[in-house]
Amino acid sequence: MKNILKNKWGLAFLTLVIGLLIGLYINTSTNQSIITPTRQHINTSTDQVWTCSMHPQIRKNEPGDCPICGMELIPVTEAGNNTLYLKMSEEAMRLADIQTSKVELTKPEKEIFMQGKVKIDERRVSIITSRFSGRIEKLFVDFTGIKVEKGQKLASLYSPELITAQQELFEALKYKDDNPVLYQAARNKLKLWNITEQQIVEIESNGQPKQEIDILSPLSGIVTQRMATLGDYVKEGSKLFEVVDLSKVWIVFDAYESDIPWIRQGDKIDFKIGALTAKSMQGKIAFIDPIVNPKTRTTSVRIDFSNTNEQLKPEMFAEGRLTAHLPLKKAKIIVPKSAVLWTGKRSVVYIKIPETNQPTFQFREITTGLDLGTHYIVEEGLAENELVVTNGVFKVDAASQLAGKKSMMNPAADNGKSSTGHHHGDMKKATMDKLSEAKFKVDGNCEMCQNTIEKAASNVQGVQHVTWDKNSKIFTMHYSGEETTINKVSEAIANAGYSTEYHKENKKAYKDLPSCCQYKK
Repeated sequence: MKNILKNKWGLAFLTLVIGLLIGLYINTSTNQSIITPTRQHINTSTDQVWTCSMHPQIRKNEPGDCPICGMELIPVTEAGNNTLYLKMSEEAMRLADIQTSKVELTKPEKEIFMQGKVKIDERRVSIITSRFSGRIEKLFVDFTGIKVEKGQKLASLYSPELITAQQELFEALKYKDDNPVLYQAARNKLKLWNITEQQIVEIESNGQPKQEIDILSPLSGIVTQRMATLGDYVKEGSKLFEVVDLSKVWIVFDAYESDIPWIRQGDKIDFKIGALTAKSMQGKIAFIDPIVNPKTRTTSVRIDFSNTNEQLKPEMFAEGRLTAHLPLKKAKIIVPKSAVLWTGKRSVVYIKIPETNQPTFQFREITTGLDLGTHYIVEEGLAENELVVTNGVFKVDAASQLAGKKSMMNPAADNGKSSTGHHHGDMKKATMDKLSEAKFKVDGNCEMCQNTIEKAASNVQGVQHVTWDKNSKIFTMHYSGEETTINKVSEAIANAGYSTEYHKENKKAYKDLPSCCQYKK
């Protein structure tokens, strides 16, 4: 019995020992697998600086993960030694939503949008005046807007001078055969008073002077002004009526100063009238005003348009679209506006270098030409089919700036040194890591509004980059918080005549805006 118990306890002890040994082995293997690194960091000297390709403001003396996005830090030296080039990882490009497009060699074409109005054809306006003094005895047209036909009676005048002139005609008529010159002079006197040939024949046949003479309309049209009142005494030269022929009208558009080089006489403009939005019409440019309006910085572009059914009324609003071509013999390089960074007189783009192991971008200064609306003509600095950054360009520039490389904000970077910032007028130096971004709504209508809004904001010390989108009405700016505030920039825009989320527009400045810029409040 004792032997059996001893064998049982021995077997249990042996089993326990074996279990402990197996557990120890498994635990050791697991710990080793956990300790084994999934990636090997590059051994570098203590002088090596590590950064995040997505957040280059991160600087560490040892490898690890970015505290912001969790990406693996890379050595600064991996970005290369050339200050014109910046390398980024594929993941960083994706997170920054960096997009590129090929620049094209093409004959520049621009869509020009213009605001305008229907105007009276100045050549079809007739001012009816009194050719002699007298009194208005009858008034056949007693309100404006009435349509009259050529030769229709407008009023009747009594004039002693006219009665005397008729008596002179009767006397001359007696000696018509003996003295035809005297007779013709008497007739001409009446004609100079705007008495028609038919009226003169009627006077001669009656043999008695007419006490009243009818004032007739010289053309068919609309009475737009009536200065005559029944019983009025009028003098020679007094203005009685204004009659306008609306069978032909002018469509007058305001063209921005920057669009003038694109517009030619004879170009076709497709337009719509605000009250007749369903109907699209077309006309040719008949005249371009040679003088620019000093207040609106626009010039008038005119279309002569047939209006036989008189559907178009003077002062109706019109919206025009012109597809314009520059008269160039050679094609030009064009680049999207979103690819260009502006700083003073300098224009900067970033080129994506092809066939590299890691996405690499080159800083490039270019010379831009005319504005095509969505693109710029490039005079110097780009070649056909080069890839330019069109989305996220400011992020690429910020990464280049913080990596100590040449950038829009750091035009004279030294290799391996931090940037010293950029002077903007009297602006103090400010590094990119101190720039803040702000977005708020600003009211406005068109590209001219965009220029005014962006200019007003850019003039505020401390503002370094601004954009305003006319569709979403969102204004975006990058600025130094040490030098300015959102409130100051918003106030500057409001003083230029545009309401923001934070300030109401300056009323006087709003009234001085061109009609196309006077947005609905």
